[in-house]
Amino acid sequence: MEARASDEPCFPESHSQLATSSFLLFLLTGIVSVAFLLLPLQEELGSQLPQILHVSLGQKLVAAYILGLLTMVFLRT
Repeated sequence: MEARASDEPCFPESHSQLATSSFLLFLLTGIVSVAFLLLPLQEELGSQLPQILHVSLGQKLVAAYILGLLTMVFLRT
């Protein structure tokens, strides 16, 4: 039986599939965060969107924080 080289991964397909699924998850989370930041604040009265789509300042801060974390993940790689 032949021994494998130590630098050769055991399952190269699963690693690339994991990287692709992680990227898609990060991308979807980023798109949702940006969309959330574009929604109007609860105090804005002139908006034509339904009141249920108005968000609080705290919710926008959380979306901005998540978007910042995703940015750091993408800049690190």
